[in-house]
Amino acid sequence: MPSQQGRGLGKEIVAHLVQLSASHRKIILYAVAGKEPFYEAFGFRRMTTAMVIFKNRAKAVQNGLIERA
Repeated sequence: MPSQQGRGLGKEIVAHLVQLSASHRKIILYAVAGKEPFYEAFGFRRMTTAMVIFKNRAKAVQNGLIERA
């Protein structure tokens, strides 16, 4: 919730989830477009091999989720 941003709760949650998943071979995260730097601070990196099909492709382009329609 925007009213709760900046209080550190999100950082605590993500750090705890990463810790709980430490024994996994990989953790895949779906991030909100533009918020990638937040997750990069926890070690997440952009994948170059992911593919997706959106029901509303134009909206996905508009929201910055994919590069082209």
